[in-house]
Amino acid sequence: GAPTVPLARLVAHLPVMDVDASEAERVGHGIALPSFTIPAGSDVAMVHDGTLVAVGRHTGDRVRPVVVLHGASGEPVPRS
Repeated sequence: GAPTVPLARLVAHLPVMDVDASEAERVGHGIALPSFTIPAGSDVAMVHDGTLVAVGRHTGDRVRPVVVLHGASGEPVPRS
């Protein structure tokens, strides 16, 4: 079969936005979070306790989850 690539490696080039447990739950429901530190237009790895929970896109002053990962592996996301 096709080789598999760990999720953490796929997003290693993205800026990381750490989210707490409450924010991770909101992200899981597709709710955008405010962010003033991520460059506008960037794709973002949204991480809770070192685990990738979503990939978001920064628009305006918010990061909106675009792909939400349920049951993602606990492999830590590297910091770029």
